Amino acid sequence: MQESKRLFQLFLETDKWLRETKASMYSRKTVKELRKIAKEKGIQLSYYGQKLRKAELVKALVAIN
Repeated sequence: MQESKRLFQLFLETDKWLRETKASMYSRKTVKELRKIAKEKGIQLSYYGQKLRKAELVKALVAIN
């Protein structure tokens, strides 16, 4: 339950950041920012090269429900 709350908060912060910067989800800058936010929250995200895995986004979205 605690992990879901943390993922949901991460999703909200990420969504807000993406809207403010109009960044592409797969840009290098975005991935760096997501890593920074996740690290602050203590959440480990999986990456393939510079791309955030879709499964990680799904994890955050599932936390909403």
